[in-house]
Amino acid sequence: MIAANNILNALFMIGSALFGIVVLSLLSLSLATLFYCLGGVALLVGIGLLICNPRPALRLSIFVLVRLLYRLRFRDPHIPATGPALVVCNHVSFMDALVLGAPARGRCAS
Repeated sequence: MIAANNILNALFMIGSALFGIVVLSLLSLSLATLFYCLGGVALLVGIGLLICNPRPALRLSIFVLVRLLYRLRFRDPHIPATGPALVVCNHVSFMDALVLGAPARGRCAS
């Protein structure tokens, strides 16, 4: 996996260098334009990844919102890292699932 990651990193570095050569030399555009183009490509890739797999970004945003808005302290949630668990709340509201899911470090079922 590390070798595959290194190969992909090297290929992307070569690709970005070629892109920089094309933009700066052949098209005679400015360095700011190159950075805008690279930022646009990174933004498009990020949006594509969020569309394909939105769960990590949603979990992070929910965790941050629960921590900022409710200021809850999780001492020892007793949620196992692996295996099944049943978590039940005693209120009926839309925020209960988010507040209960925020401290869960393991993967929650969807």
